[in-house]
Amino acid sequence: MTGTNTSGKDTNASDASDTSASSQQDSSSSSSHHHSSSSSKVTKAALTDAITVANTKYTSAVEGTDVGQYAVGSKAIFKAAIDAAQVVANNAASKQTDIDSAVTALATATTTFDNSSNKEDSNAGVSTSYLEDYREQYHYSVASGWANDPNGMVYFNGEWHLFYQYYPDGVAWGPMHWAQAVSTDLVHWKELGIAIEPGDVNPGDGKKYIFSGSAVVDTNNTSGFFDGIEGGGLVAIYTQHLENPRTEQQAIAYSTDNGRTWIKPTLTAERKNLVLSAAEDPLNRAADFRDPKIVYMEDTKEWIMVTAGGPLRIFSSTDLKTWKPEAMQPEITTECPDIFKLEVGNTGTYKWVLSEGGRYYRVGDLKKVDGVWKFVPDNDERLVMNFSKDSYAAQTYYGTGENGTPDGRRIMINWMNNWDYCQSIGKITNTFNGQFTLQMN
Repeated sequence: MTGTNTSGKDTNASDASDTSASSQQDSSSSSSHHHSSSSSKVTKAALTDAITVANTKYTSAVEGTDVGQYAVGSKAIFKAAIDAAQVVANNAASKQTDIDSAVTALATATTTFDNSSNKEDSNAGVSTSYLEDYREQYHYSVASGWANDPNGMVYFNGEWHLFYQYYPDGVAWGPMHWAQAVSTDLVHWKELGIAIEPGDVNPGDGKKYIFSGSAVVDTNNTSGFFDGIEGGGLVAIYTQHLENPRTEQQAIAYSTDNGRTWIKPTLTAERKNLVLSAAEDPLNRAADFRDPKIVYMEDTKEWIMVTAGGPLRIFSSTDLKTWKPEAMQPEITTECPDIFKLEVGNTGTYKWVLSEGGRYYRVGDLKKVDGVWKFVPDNDERLVMNFSKDSYAAQTYYGTGENGTPDGRRIMINWMNNWDYCQSIGKITNTFNGQFTLQMN
């Protein structure tokens, strides 16, 4: 077995915490010196020097060269003063009074900025604070690196778990991991870092990326992973993606500690933690066999998996480890599928909804037809789920209550970006590139 540990990192937007704990008094005194000199006029060259020092201080705070906390207002005031001073320095027609005013404003803003540092409440190791330019304030976004599709969303033991596709070493798409954040209210989130990472790579394998999937609460220990643990634990099933040649297979991991540590079990020496190999895809399309979504059928005590990345496939299991093929439905093509049951108004009648990446959906029934589980649409109508360009790969939360939530709501979240331009956004945001829609129900 192999385990992956995560470390806590609070990126609560309302706390507005993190960055720069080191004092930068030298730069502050530099700006003050230029302003207070009464024996000579402040030149543009001196103003430019002061701007350079101030910019270094500001960049250090925003990007995390220093570690600490600054008030939101002081950062905004400081940045505005820097920009205003730069305008004066760049303007060939600037008068001496303009230069003096710019230096005075910059020195005042620097002092305000320095005095706003809360050195008693620094958060060592956290490099951002929801104060970066373009950082979403109400939507969940990553503190650093790249993020895309939401994965494995689940409600368990009083916490909402949001997993997502993540690349820690850049702001464009790269080798995929699962990262994780948790919340108790769906508004304030705490990042827990990488949950499941690529690994166990043998020569010639290619890179085993961790692609999309889902997580469930195995309350009754059907998997056998949670012996002696009341209430069971979390099981994740995700796509293991290999390059050269492109191959997609389904793998499993589990957590006995509320998602803080994940274990990839060795099911057999040959399979390792694979639950569905490429050879077990009845459609024989190993390059497009991904995004497993798991639901539990209370009536028959079976787990149902839908996968796509192309044609829809359905599998069933009683233990989450051994899966048998059910209906293969090439007439439905999508990726990032989700499937869930909703009541029709207050009629007591329920219908199943098949979400196609959050862009479209179909309404019908999930039932056995000729001895196999199949999604049977009510008609050929493919309905629009949302009209937003920046809204994709939608998933809903899984849990043990009605609709997987404590209050019976079906709650969905989307990746808030678009493949047409997402790779270019990091050139603007610099240190982070990944955000999600507000929770919808």
